[in-house]
Amino acid sequence: MLQLLHRVGKSTKPDWKEPAEEAVDLPEHREIMRRAGAEGIVLLKNEQSILPLKPENGMRIAVLGPNAGRSVQSGGGSSDLLPHYRTVPFNAIKQAVEDSGVEAEVSYAPGMQGHRYIPLMDPSVMRNPVTGESGWVLSFWANMDHAGEVGYEEHRKSSILVCYDTLPDTLTTGERYSYRGRTILTPKTSGNHWFSLSSCGPGRLWLNGKVILDIPRRWWSSKSPLFMTGKEYELILDSISREPEPYEFSFTGDLLREEIQDGGRIGFLEEETRDLMKEAVDLAEKSDLVVMVVGKDREWESETSDMVSMNLPKETDELIANVAKVNPNMVVVNQTGSPIAMPWLDQVPAIIQTWYQGQEQANALTDVLFGRVNPCGKLPITFPRVYEQNPSYLDYPGHNDRVVYGEGIFAGYRWWDRLKIEPLFPFGFGGSYSTFEYSNARVSSTSLQFSEDGTGSIEVHVDVTNTSAVAGKEVVQFYVSPKTAPRLARPQRELKGWDKVQVQPSETVTASATLDWVSVAYWDDKRHEWAVDGGAVFEVIAAKHSRDVGVAAEFSVGNPSADFKASRFTVVAI
Repeated sequence: MLQLLHRVGKSTKPDWKEPAEEAVDLPEHREIMRRAGAEGIVLLKNEQSILPLKPENGMRIAVLGPNAGRSVQSGGGSSDLLPHYRTVPFNAIKQAVEDSGVEAEVSYAPGMQGHRYIPLMDPSVMRNPVTGESGWVLSFWANMDHAGEVGYEEHRKSSILVCYDTLPDTLTTGERYSYRGRTILTPKTSGNHWFSLSSCGPGRLWLNGKVILDIPRRWWSSKSPLFMTGKEYELILDSISREPEPYEFSFTGDLLREEIQDGGRIGFLEEETRDLMKEAVDLAEKSDLVVMVVGKDREWESETSDMVSMNLPKETDELIANVAKVNPNMVVVNQTGSPIAMPWLDQVPAIIQTWYQGQEQANALTDVLFGRVNPCGKLPITFPRVYEQNPSYLDYPGHNDRVVYGEGIFAGYRWWDRLKIEPLFPFGFGGSYSTFEYSNARVSSTSLQFSEDGTGSIEVHVDVTNTSAVAGKEVVQFYVSPKTAPRLARPQRELKGWDKVQVQPSETVTASATLDWVSVAYWDDKRHEWAVDGGAVFEVIAAKHSRDVGVAAEFSVGNPSADFKASRFTVVAI
């Protein structure tokens, strides 16, 4: 858009030039991300107050799970960006124990491999042959033959070599081009290791001068050569940009990966001969405490594809259940962006939902685990008990390429309320290391009146008392519920405001929110406008989550003698 303004001479700054892109990494940015991550963590269960963790001298702590030993900062698709640095849960937990000053043993075992596809190359096994950094060197030619001088070259930290974000203008003119990625591979182990390659255009993967994968017009391939630990191997990807029209294709399978932009993806998986689950169970059995870090990642949760199921990947549920049998003193940390099934819920005393938290994910996690941050996050979604409870279940995947949006205005938690279904965890749910009591809900006026410009509001207040010995933050949720029969069908209650308050032990503070026309209006599809029922009586409920009874106060909408037209809605005379 800015370029268009310049070209047509409409820019107010004709001499302005777009500055070069740069990644700004400041301490205050790190601090904000870490705090946001920690306060976004949701405490789902904490029996016997196992959290926060209290390491002691001589304690043996087992950190288990496929996500414990790697950085999972985001899901897939457009949100999957390169962080300034990565944090790993096991490393952060071990450091937190050391920082506490106690002499405790912290050990790690993955328990299983959680990848959906052949995973991207680990940073520790690849080296840019030009710079010596971890990663690849990616070279481009403004022709289809990798011929002549290199037109552009850059370092890439990952083995997913997409080619549309950083290309110079000479390669984004619509002409096709060729590119080559090179790295030095040093496997950690000997064995028959797996490669996978996906490419938007024809691609070829070379290993020490020999072609091991060749994709003339297909989108994926895989190979398992023999490697020796510690030996260096030259790995080269040669490819060209795709044709103007994408190939027609369809596929299913564990090793397949769809790419929708120019570029290639190289996966690498070293052969595993150990019984990972047995190792994890054995370690748990001889430990005093288990922190199990599980979940999904960019391969399991991404754009362009639906979820396979609500279950955690592969044998994750089996791993948790087996460990719980030998050591029930366990905290389960779940890293997903969506609800999961929890068949092991009754077997573990503590569960926290961390989502995907970017580069600070492991630091934010340990802040909550060890009590440096008191959790205050609330679920922005409902966790069903089973997949069939989801409102979309009856209409998915549709018929004849047509999907009906069946829940209508009863989206999300409103669906569970309407059908009186008990979810696993309700919308807005989230625990704390503190305990809070709500009292004295009140409104600034019992009548909500509007003027012609649509203005008009009342304030709702509730007292929040910290009944524990731990300072904490509480997110108070204000739900509005109709007390008189509405003119049209409406949800039983809807979230219309919230307030986060910091409360010291034994202290009482007031949480507040503003209610206006948006809090009571609905869309009238016959009148084709937003409408408010005049004289309607509502209850505003201060609650801890969508299913909490909470404490309530009543108010009503002014009732005009005739329909009252405001700027953005109409108060309908009843």
